[in-house]
Amino acid sequence: MTARLAAVALYSPTAVGGVPNVQGPSVSLSGPSIMAIMDIPTVSGNDTPGLVIAARGAYSGWRGAEALRSDDGGVSWTSQAGIPPPGATVALAYNTIGAGVTDSMDVTSILNVSMVNGDISSVTELALFNGANLFAYGEPGRWEIIGARTVTLQGDGTYNLTNLLRGRYGTEGAMASHALYDDVILLDGSLAFTAQPTATLGAPREWTVLGNGDSDVSQNQQTFTYAGTNLECLAPVYAKGYKNASNDFVMEWLRRSRTDSAWRDFVDCDMGEASESYQVEIYEDDTYTTIKRTITGLTTPAATYTSAQQTTDFGSVQRYLFAKIYQVSANVGTGYELSLIHI
Repeated sequence: MTARLAAVALYSPTAVGGVPNVQGPSVSLSGPSIMAIMDIPTVSGNDTPGLVIAARGAYSGWRGAEALRSDDGGVSWTSQAGIPPPGATVALAYNTIGAGVTDSMDVTSILNVSMVNGDISSVTELALFNGANLFAYGEPGRWEIIGARTVTLQGDGTYNLTNLLRGRYGTEGAMASHALYDDVILLDGSLAFTAQPTATLGAPREWTVLGNGDSDVSQNQQTFTYAGTNLECLAPVYAKGYKNASNDFVMEWLRRSRTDSAWRDFVDCDMGEASESYQVEIYEDDTYTTIKRTITGLTTPAATYTSAQQTTDFGSVQRYLFAKIYQVSANVGTGYELSLIHI
């Protein structure tokens, strides 16, 4: 048996769709969350042990995120900081700059960057000296803090950062360690500081960033070890050495402060530690590989390496002195070194 339509008109729709009066909200793609954990020196004067979190999204529709830390290998997680959109202002370095001057403005180096998230612009010299346009430049373990007065847009969409303040906050040791595509992260209010217990110093912990609306904590999981960089004593400066009439080497230096280094009349810089303590290491030669003696228990910025100690360590009084000088922290031990060569 076969069948066919009896009346085609009855089965042909004639309704016409119309445009609704109310438009629904647009749906944007949030994409994955990206987090940089920065163990950097104290920039704001905050003396609390902790880390700086820079988080952003891969796309413009990013809705913010939460940084989480696990102390049991990822079984449970504790919230560390919330980061609202649009997140951190981040660029990638398209070239490298080497060591530069640290006691004046570096007007020679040109750092070319490509923006990944956010925008940057020039600032006045006064604003620069007051802390504007500070960037963390590098990667974990070799961050240099720089300031950029002039930001110039290039024809290819990148920016040139010039008129730079280099090696800020004791990071002069990282100036020669930069690589292509290093992160350049603006140190502003878009970042989150999260206090860390001193018990986590030197202990690997699992971290992740969970985008608002996401549920998979393992998506961005990474292992990070807090080294307490913001607790490290800065390298001393202006070291000098001389020999006295007894053939003793006498060393003197000036300390720096990691918490308050403002230059104010009639006021010394903050100690940053409960007490003043230094350590000096005496080396065999200018390779700084073999330690002949360590002088500890120094409570003033001076030390004496006696002729008797030289004879014990080297067999005779020395003409040359190769030493490293440290200020000592009660929390993280010796800080950054200052090398001293005296002839």
